[in-house]
Amino acid sequence: NPLEDKKIKWLRVGLYIAGSLFVIIVGLGVGMASYSRAFAGKVYPGVYIGSEYVGTKSFAEVQSILENFNDKLFAEGLSVVLPESNKVFSLDLMADGSPDNTVELVQIDIDATMKKVAEVGRDGDWMQNILTPLYYRLFGEQFSATVLADENAVMKSLQTKMAPYAVAPNDANVRITETNPLSFEVIEEKTGHIFDYPQLMKSISISLARLSSLPVTAQEQVVVPVVRTTDLPDVNLEL
Repeated sequence: NPLEDKKIKWLRVGLYIAGSLFVIIVGLGVGMASYSRAFAGKVYPGVYIGSEYVGTKSFAEVQSILENFNDKLFAEGLSVVLPESNKVFSLDLMADGSPDNTVELVQIDIDATMKKVAEVGRDGDWMQNILTPLYYRLFGEQFSATVLADENAVMKSLQTKMAPYAVAPNDANVRITETNPLSFEVIEEKTGHIFDYPQLMKSISISLARLSSLPVTAQEQVVVPVVRTTDLPDVNLEL
């Protein structure tokens, strides 16, 4: 019967396709399971913490990298570049907490970052945990370290260091210098150049999250005076 033969033929094709897919899935699963076992306790290839390549490294090696980064940060401070003048100064990131110990104003949160490291390629469902490591190996994956910062203390320290380089704005004004005889002077307006400390704090956090030791450049805010000399009344006429 031609119709029955055709049904049998398509059934065989279907079984062949299903069998082939089963073999591929099982083979892929076995292969990726072996791949996972090969990197047990290690970071999958292709993974970066910021600019630092940590692929194939053991978790202990990655933790050592983070600890060394913090140690260097505390020992050398953070370099900040002032705009215009390009002056570079070092910001001390250690503060006195008590006579017996010091407090770190900014640091890499090693525990939180290591938790991320341990979960990379391992925190999805079974299919994701099979495919994600392969994707990382082919295309790479970059994530940021977790940064702990006492932002208020850091910005206070930045303001102390940078305030002498800022230009305070002022409006035009008239100041009486003597009353008898009456005399006065006109104080001209001055455009101010102050530093954007919240933006600088954000840039510092981003830089450290990338495990970057490069200097961070501050940004200026231009403050335009509200009252200009031309806005002042003619004092001679007023008096």
